[in-house]
Amino acid sequence: MTMENSNQQELVRKQAYRAPHEGFETRRIPSSLTQTEFVLRGGRFHLFLLESGSASLVAEDGEHRLAPPAICWLPDGTARTVKIAAGSVGILSSISNATLGRSIPQDVMGNQIRQIIGLRQHLQKVEPESFKTMLHHAHLAERELNANAPGIETVLQNSVSIMLVELWRLSGAEMIRPLPLPRNLVHNFMSLLDVHLRDHWSVADYADHMGISRDRLTSVLRRATGEAPLALIHRKMIAEAKILLVSSSQQVAEVAFTLGFNDPAYFNRFFQRHVGTTPARFRREKGRPERDEDESYAAWP
Repeated sequence: MTMENSNQQELVRKQAYRAPHEGFETRRIPSSLTQTEFVLRGGRFHLFLLESGSASLVAEDGEHRLAPPAICWLPDGTARTVKIAAGSVGILSSISNATLGRSIPQDVMGNQIRQIIGLRQHLQKVEPESFKTMLHHAHLAERELNANAPGIETVLQNSVSIMLVELWRLSGAEMIRPLPLPRNLVHNFMSLLDVHLRDHWSVADYADHMGISRDRLTSVLRRATGEAPLALIHRKMIAEAKILLVSSSQQVAEVAFTLGFNDPAYFNRFFQRHVGTTPARFRREKGRPERDEDESYAAWP
């Protein structure tokens, strides 16, 4: 590291973290002698827990100051920046849509949680026990990511689920009203799709799980999205495939197996039918970047 780079990092360190897990990433923020700045890209949900010190969120509607113990929930969407003052301590997590979908309870409470996670929230001077619960599970998730031990998916899913329930409680659950039925069905379908995409459920499987007919599900989704259920399933599968092809080092056959395809050749045909090119060619054209283990301050997902 050059002296110039070192001085630049001491002024304002624009930090980010790339953990090896595709669905959950975390960064512990220790006490520092300088201000720390995190630039958060859209496309993921972010949870910031401020233990001590002070921080501020720079969002589309201005800058918002945070006083500890504080919880800041940022839904996916536009890029935002978190500025953390010198001497402050906290932890910042990034959660994918798929991981959230698998972690949301499949009941009435789950429907309410889906509503609140779409809203930006700044909860300041949070009740200590609630904050301690959130902090414990954020640190537990961080430990699991570092250990990468068997059962990591189960631990991460449970930790995210508990943090979502705690966020729901802190947000005033009694004030949340159920969504109209058709919109509820769309939310339920999208959440189930996140969970069971790689199980290759049929449209009938989704409808049965939701307790409605296939025709009813098709009608509701067409009115809400303009697309049939199967088209939405295929769109989601292609989106997941593109992410893995561009961001992972897996071979094409491994990507196929990760996505639940038993036959890589069928995956190739499926991808080419929807994208117009083969997975291997798509990867070459996108120029998947090699992982640089020495890069500490890349853009946060």
